[in-house]
This record gives sequence, C-alpha cells and structure tokens, in this order.
Amino acid sequence: MSKKPGYLHKYFLENSGRDIFRHTHYFSIYEKHFARFVDQSPTILEVGVGGGGALQMWKAYFGEGTKCIGIDIDQACWFREKDIDIFVGSQEDPQVIKQIIDKYPRIDIIIDDGSHHNQHMINTFAMLYPHLHHD
Repeated sequence: MSKKPGYLHKYFLENSGRDIFRHTHYFSIYEKHFARFVDQSPTILEVGVGGGGALQMWKAYFGEGTKCIGIDIDQACWFREKDIDIFVGSQEDPQVIKQIIDKYPRIDIIIDDGSHHNQHMINTFAMLYPHLHHD
C-alpha cells in the first residue's frame, strides 16, 4: 500500500519525536524515488543522523520491518530503538563502513546527509556503492 503524496512533509510538520533537520522541498523528491520501497521492508542507511528524527520518519514511511541504520561522528547522536541502529564514526572510515556492511550486507537505500565535504561523499560512495542492492 503506497503512502499518500505529502506523507513525509506532513510527518515532518506533525513530528513529536526526535528532531528532524530537512529542507522541506526534499520530501516530494524522496517520495518520487522511494515510493517503490514502501511496505517492502527495506534497509536504509542514512549518513548524518543529527537529531535522529529522520530515522524514525523513514521507519514510519517505509513500514513494518524496515531497518534504519545511521552513521554519525557525534556520540550524542547515538540512540537505539526497535529497527534503528546507529554507528558512531566517520563516514569515510573504512572500519566503520565494514562494521555496517558486516552487520547489514544488503542495503536498499543510502542517503548521504553527512559532512557535505566533496571528498568525504566521494569516498563514502566508493565504499558503499558496491554493497547497494540493485533491482
């Protein structure tokens, strides 16, 4: 069952959970590209956890059985909930990426909202892309 267009924006506006830091114009883009994963129990990796609310949002959007993985350099971002797992470390640290891949060998979606430094994003892409599940 697909979610109605605008679900993510509405979730953001009505959020009473952990903080979500997003530009609101991203929500329609996310829904356009991610709708096929709704109710498919995807594994999603988000680089850059911030307040952690986006991981909760993804879990609600994609539905039961979704695994949400986060990575962030800030220890204060660490928390754990059912189907949410956060790794503390640098997005370009091969050892941290290996820990994630070892625990979650199949990743369906990767969102890089981490350091925003070009070289970090390039290095992260190079390490993670081979592990991204392709349909």
